Amino acid sequence: MPEGRQPATVIANKVNSASDEPSFYGHRTIKQQPLKEVPAPIEFQRRAIAPPIIEEAEMLKIEEANLNHATLSVSTDDVPLKQDTLPRITLSRDEQLLAKKAQYYIDRNWQDKTGFIDSVQGYPHSTMWDVASGLSALLALEGLGLYSTEQTDIKIARTLKTLFTFPLYDQRLPNREYNTHTGLPSGRLSDKARNGNGWSALDIGRLLIWLEITSRHKPHFKPDIDRILSRWQLADAIHQQTLYGELYTGKKRYYRQEGRLGYLQYTAQGFEMAGFGVDNAYSQADTRSAKLDGHTVFIDERNLPYFTSDPYVLNAVELGRKGDWWDQLDTLFALHKAHSAQQQSLWVFAEDALNHVLVRL
Repeated sequence: MPEGRQPATVIANKVNSASDEPSFYGHRTIKQQPLKEVPAPIEFQRRAIAPPIIEEAEMLKIEEANLNHATLSVSTDDVPLKQDTLPRITLSRDEQLLAKKAQYYIDRNWQDKTGFIDSVQGYPHSTMWDVASGLSALLALEGLGLYSTEQTDIKIARTLKTLFTFPLYDQRLPNREYNTHTGLPSGRLSDKARNGNGWSALDIGRLLIWLEITSRHKPHFKPDIDRILSRWQLADAIHQQTLYGELYTGKKRYYRQEGRLGYLQYTAQGFEMAGFGVDNAYSQADTRSAKLDGHTVFIDERNLPYFTSDPYVLNAVELGRKGDWWDQLDTLFALHKAHSAQQQSLWVFAEDALNHVLVRL
């Protein structure tokens, strides 16, 4: 990894850094020291910003076309989750402590009324990405024996109930953010008739992954999940077989392609599981290869390529690795390992705030 200042789109989290402070509004990244350069303002979803902007008149035509011609060529049976499972292992004492710490966070920030979990300690709001993380946490705690099956089912049922009943942005898709106490839209324009300021296709895509995982681990929830998805206008988040988000400013609606290398392919799999054709999300057209510290990496040539290890790790853990061209997990691990060895301390280049991580070099 190059030394010195890192780009604003990459968060370099040095382990055990006491000065890191959380940044709360919708971001799960650390607060860095001010840069001399003033970066261009980011006015759209943090993982995915891209021109061209489609103005409202043209967008209305696209919405109608999407509704009438949404590609439903892939059934969920055609996109199986990886069935191979690793043998069970006995957790070390440190691993058990980490699991208990995770449980403590979930228990402390769980909102029983909505089945949502505060995305950050003391911040009672949640994106659909965070809701997906919540479902994954509940299933993991059950798998680790820290929650009983009955306890897990009760919590999942409450989460699903809120997903079915909460107000949708423009009566179409989940808003970018919701209050975890009330289940109502939060953030900008949440009190307006449209119920918020748009949707994130990436966040919804990850939630679709975890709704599918939930339905397979617990088939008795599948009817509830099907009801949820039948209420959402998922076709509106697909255009030209890739992911599109919407931003409402209060005056105009902007419809833009969402997602860059890594995040786009990882979350597109959620829409694929829901039956939508997203072939262009996997295209190599906007990427090129480059050398980084002796390793070949793929780089997204579009604007704001949010390049972190997160989507590659999540893809491997949640869906299993399938040898896809865009899967750069091995390369990124090698780069992390070499950089940590060079610095004589553990480093993680990721989107989240970290003050501890367990890594074996």
